Amino acid sequence: MSEFLQANWAALVVLGGILAFYLLFRNRATSVGGVDEVLGKGEPVIVEVFSNT
Repeated sequence: MSEFLQANWAALVVLGGILAFYLLFRNRATSVGGVDEVLGKGEPVIVEVFSNT
């Protein structure tokens, strides 16, 4: 196990950094109920739709 860590420590640090960046800086999804509440108040809303196609 220690040989594996010594040989691959740099890759593990990079992967850990990517995972930490994702968890800290990702956008949280908005609940449908929250959007409905804003729409009901008559406030302006921007809706973003993403597609992989």
